[in-house]
Amino acid sequence: KFPGKWPFQLSQAHLEKRHKDLEQWLTQVCSISQLFKHFYIQEFLGLTNGGNNTKADNVSLDSKQEPDNADIKVFLPDKTSTCVNIPTESYVKEFVEAVCEKNNIPSEHASNFTIYKTYGLEDMEVALSPADKPVDLYVQNYNEAKILKFHFKKIRIFNGN
Repeated sequence: KFPGKWPFQLSQAHLEKRHKDLEQWLTQVCSISQLFKHFYIQEFLGLTNGGNNTKADNVSLDSKQEPDNADIKVFLPDKTSTCVNIPTESYVKEFVEAVCEKNNIPSEHASNFTIYKTYGLEDMEVALSPADKPVDLYVQNYNEAKILKFHFKKIRIFNGN
């Protein structure tokens, strides 16, 4: 969430906090290529100028040369977290495989795991659908200013008894 403005004069401590919050926001936005490439973000950062801006031209050139990837944080069963780098068009299966690889879980066991999501402080976990794209969910969540968390866990099977 973009840090709000303060209508009155800021103290040095408030100014430093706002600077830190803005820096954190900018880092988060720039780490997600789909957000970073959005026209409004490019304009906000001064990277667009009717095609006459060298920085904007370099950004578009770089994005064409490198595949679009995103770093996604995921919580592990032991309550620690890790960050995996996946292509932006990846589905849940590729996300699970990336988490398994990073945590030295043999690939043949990947089918025993899935990704669950929670929002904010809610305890309710919802398994992602195989058709879900985690990066799209992350971007959508960012736009809605919710706190989305991904959790890597064994698949839960309920037998109805």
